[in-house]
Amino acid sequence: MISFLVDLWRTVDSAMTLRAKFDEDGRVGFGDFLVFAGSFGMPAGDPGVHTACDLDGDGSSGFTDFLVFSRRFGRTDRRSDVTIGWADDLSALENTPVIEGSAGSIVTDVISFHVYDVSENRFHPLVTTRSDFDQAGLGDREIRITEWGLGGQSTSTKVRSALQKVQQAGYEGLLFWWDANHDFTNEAFRLAIK
Repeated sequence: MISFLVDLWRTVDSAMTLRAKFDEDGRVGFGDFLVFAGSFGMPAGDPGVHTACDLDGDGSSGFTDFLVFSRRFGRTDRRSDVTIGWADDLSALENTPVIEGSAGSIVTDVISFHVYDVSENRFHPLVTTRSDFDQAGLGDREIRITEWGLGGQSTSTKVRSALQKVQQAGYEGLLFWWDANHDFTNEAFRLAIK
């Protein structure tokens, strides 16, 4: 499974990487255009030529490279939006370092997991805090709970309790999921958080 996830990450990361981004500002912009323009029409091996400007791999920076560059102009590097959704906080805490050790690189800037702190499923309550991830060397990441199971009968007490637990744990995000009946409407949620 780890090998599969690492291969999947490499595929997604490769597809998301902006090859026309030559500086480190996270987007393809005017600074990248200046680098590209300075290399235009020159062989990739010439001194002073940025070798990454050969976007089509033909050995020089030319018009086809400019077409590739112009399609990417203005785009932002989206790598940090890629995440692995772990089944629970303990699997995220234990397995993120395992996958990244296998990949030899940081796989995601966002760590996410699910929590089912409801009577329907008592096996995945929130048992960690941000400090647990800090101690594991993962404290520089954004940590989101991408699914918090509320159960079929969600109440304002359950919503407030979940929000308090997440705030006390120090995590950045929370997405509610109402498990059983899928009938927790926007209006019901709005009333629950009042």
